[in-house]
Amino acid sequence: MEVVVGGLFHRHLHPTLVETSRGARLQSVDPEAVLAAVLPPGDPALTELAREFDESWTRLRSRVRDGLLFAERTAFLRGEGWILYALARRLRPEQVVETGVANGHSSFLLLEALRRNGRGRLVSFDVMAGAGELVPQELRSGWDLRILPQRGRAAAFRDAMALLGPVGLFLHDSAHSYGWMELEFRAAWARLVPGGVLAADDIDWSYAFLDFARSVGTRPVVLVEASKPFGLLARPAGSPVSLPATPHGASERA
Repeated sequence: MEVVVGGLFHRHLHPTLVETSRGARLQSVDPEAVLAAVLPPGDPALTELAREFDESWTRLRSRVRDGLLFAERTAFLRGEGWILYALARRLRPEQVVETGVANGHSSFLLLEALRRNGRGRLVSFDVMAGAGELVPQELRSGWDLRILPQRGRAAAFRDAMALLGPVGLFLHDSAHSYGWMELEFRAAWARLVPGGVLAADDIDWSYAFLDFARSVGTRPVVLVEASKPFGLLARPAGSPVSLPATPHGASERA
């Protein structure tokens, strides 16, 4: 009984930046250092790609206006946006999946990266119709935006993920409850290709990210920007597909 109660209590706690640092193989305020820790060894210099990102970021910010559906505080920060864009460009994934579209900051950057790659599609999940207002029409041809139902959304998300092919890059930025994060991470990891990356925003909202990293035997890399940690887990080549069993009593509610 004490173990179950302790486990439930743990699921409602929030890790500190000291704890995320201890669990990570690198935690840094420098996006370049974080990228270097995740991308394959010997990756070419990112200078030209950084200029390309600057153009995309400026274009994205020019589309931000009053009256958007979601508050500006939901927006991706520049550093994490740069990491996400660079990963999409360097990994050249055939399929990217994100959860939590909001106004579409991350969607815009991912779609722009895939457009420049000349390949790949983005599958995005949200629960609100009207999400993704910042994404222009010319980027939407490679976009599969799915609105999950308010009721039964855990099952709907699991079923949708089960039908997707291999995923090269996954981004979690939806509900940050322990149960929902755990559900997403397990579904994503089962589809993630060797060398692919699982990214998660706001990993200090619960222990789900740190616990999941330990469960698959991989230490994350963490960017801290404006006191907000953004975590990355790279799937090692040859890592097993099977996942540990869901802990007893785990909840899938947001």
